[in-house]
Amino acid sequence: MVKFRKLIHLIFISLLLLSYGCSKKEDGDRLTITKFSPDLPASIAIGEKLIVTVEYDINSVKYAQIFVRPLTNGKGTPGYRAHGCRPIEEGKGVIEGYFFFDEPAIVDEVRVKMVNAKDQSHICTSTSKEISAQWLINP
Repeated sequence: MVKFRKLIHLIFISLLLLSYGCSKKEDGDRLTITKFSPDLPASIAIGEKLIVTVEYDINSVKYAQIFVRPLTNGKGTPGYRAHGCRPIEEGKGVIEGYFFFDEPAIVDEVRVKMVNAKDQSHICTSTSKEISAQWLINP
């Protein structure tokens, strides 16, 4: 019985921590990837950026930050450099995020995360899209 209580307590604390700082996705936080530049699929010169245009709707927090990041086979692609993000006030808008590589790389997915700007540890919402992009010495 003691183990069961500890388990229930752990689940409750976990749910409480997950809900801290951001409300659920259903409460109106939205991210929509609308454009890539250059167009995809793409072979991109090393050092050149892939720019990702994202529409957002922030409702669960006063300020959020939005980050666009590359993935390969479901994991963060090593060696990328990317945009930062100033805190964005609640409401609707559009941002352009980017990333690039200084060495050859292949990216098969882009993930966009909206986090609470207060501490960046709480994800308000996220989205991803499969892509085909590679960074080459001579594209």
